[in-house]
Amino acid sequence: MFMDSHYFSTCDFTLAVTLLLFGYRTHKIERDTNAQCSFFFERDENLDQVIRLFFRSEARVDPVAFSNAQKYLKKELQYTL
Repeated sequence: MFMDSHYFSTCDFTLAVTLLLFGYRTHKIERDTNAQCSFFFERDENLDQVIRLFFRSEARVDPVAFSNAQKYLKKELQYTL
């Protein structure tokens, strides 16, 4: 598994989509032997705050943009077989 303190990883698809909407780009997507995916994002000074907003249900995003980001990320998953 890819490990680096400069990157944040999550298996939470909804969090990954939310991070995309806040301007973060996936650095890498990995699948393990159980087909579970890990999404890697480059850390910056604002990432932890965005994650806190997400888990507090305070992150506000456009619903259409969220749906489009879900479709985009699902398509990206197809290429990480």
